[in-house]
Parts: sequence; C-alpha cells; structure tokens
Amino acid sequence: MVNMTTLTRLQLRMAPGRIHYLKFILEGYDNLAMQSTVDVREGLVELRYPPEVEAEVKALLDSLSPSLGVAEQS
Repeated sequence: MVNMTTLTRLQLRMAPGRIHYLKFILEGYDNLAMQSTVDVREGLVELRYPPEVEAEVKALLDSLSPSLGVAEQS
C-alpha cells in the first residue's frame, strides 16, 4: 500500500521579478518544495511540501527573504 502524505501549503508574497530565482533554488535543493505562481503581477506564489521538511523550508526562506523580498501570507 502506498503511503499518501498530505502536503503543507504556504503562500508567499515576494518581488515579482524574483519568482524564477526561488524556483531555481528549490530545484537545486532536490525539489524540496513545489512552487506554483498564483499571481505573477502581485508576486504571489504557493509552496507545497511534506510536513516532514517544514523546518528546512522555513530555514531556507528565512535565509533567502532579504534577496527575494519574501513575506509569508498564510
């Protein structure tokens, strides 16, 4: 039987011109989280990741937030 994990969803507002940079960083971390762009003009993105890696995702976002202009939405 396959163990299906529910993914945690996190919305972020960031500088629209830096959305691609975050995607490349996440890919470099072996797809730590999946990124979807909700509204490119507003810089709104959603990250989805397994709950087990939440601490890693938050630590990465904390370290990147100055260069990305990231603000957590929900």
